Amino acid sequence: MTGNVAYTFATSDRDMDFWTLASSVEYRMTENTAVFRTGTVYAVSDRIRLDGAVGVGLTRESPDALVTVGVTFGRY
Repeated sequence: MTGNVAYTFATSDRDMDFWTLASSVEYRMTENTAVFRTGTVYAVSDRIRLDGAVGVGLTRESPDALVTVGVTFGRY
């Protein structure tokens, strides 16, 4: 089960001038793990986006810390 929440901050009238901050909580019912994760996405251009997130485990069975990074190529 995953729950997500995000908020977008517009910083100007141009299309690329905004920040979106997102967080999620994951709970795996079969292994009793729960992770809180927060991250952001940065648009380098109209076709390239960089994303990253950090997470911490909320139960003993959860990983202590998580770090994810990624690059997305495409047309938005």
